Amino acid sequence: MVGAAGILAMALAVPAVPAAAAAAPNNAGGHPAPRWCATHRLDITAGPEDGAAGTLYLPLSFANTSSGPCVLYGYPRVAYVTGPHGSQVNDEATPGTALPLPLPLVLAPGARAVATLSMPQAQNYDPETCQPVQVGGIRVAPPNNRVAVFISYPTTVCSVSGVGVPGITSLELG
Repeated sequence: MVGAAGILAMALAVPAVPAAAAAAPNNAGGHPAPRWCATHRLDITAGPEDGAAGTLYLPLSFANTSSGPCVLYGYPRVAYVTGPHGSQVNDEATPGTALPLPLPLVLAPGARAVATLSMPQAQNYDPETCQPVQVGGIRVAPPNNRVAVFISYPTTVCSVSGVGVPGITSLELG
């Protein structure tokens, strides 16, 4: 198992980090290594949505608003919630298993990464199985963060655990 420090070190050493990402500061030159992107240093937004075959796709954008580079790696945590301080409805979004595998991304100030939330539509399920309810939006936390933000996105979702659970892709430069 790789700890946070190990993943951060991988983020700085992996040559597969997309070329559009900012170069990691050189520790030999006395510059600090980038840290994880903290929620309060990101502008997290959603949209515009797109849809196909009973599923809506909502891009989630994570823009670095800090004055230095930071690292994002993996999948954001996303859940439907009743409102800004409301309760979670159904399960958190399930991380995707499709390729490409997540890569550590070093975001320069102003750069952004995007993950896509896939939301199965409640009306595609038997109402007794799904038990549809109205939610006020989604709660989103960047990878390796416990602090989440609320994004207003009123919609109808299944309230039964395991039915109509959304999916989330890994972050990619956007």
